[in-house]
This record gives sequence, structure tokens and C-alpha cells, in this order.
Amino acid sequence: MQQYFTRMGDGSGVYLSAEEIYSDLEAGTDDAADRGKIPELSWEF
Repeated sequence: MQQYFTRMGDGSGVYLSAEEIYSDLEAGTDDAADRGKIPELSWEF
């Protein structure tokens, strides 16, 4: 499994797989939608 170097919100470096990065992005956008009381992002246009 390939690992990609990225940074966490506090600036610390970490290696994550593509699946982990996607999951983290999805969780973050879902949390933002909940906090903003708006619909979650979808692939529908």
C-alpha cells in the first residue's frame, strides 16, 4: 500500500494511504455540514 506524506492540522507530518486521506476529507466535510446545518456534499450535480 502506497503512503503519502501530508501534514495534520497542527503542522506535524504524517504518512497516510489514499484511503485514509479520502476518509479524513469525507469526515471533515460531513462535520462542517453538521456544524453549518447545511446538506452534506454529494457527487450529484
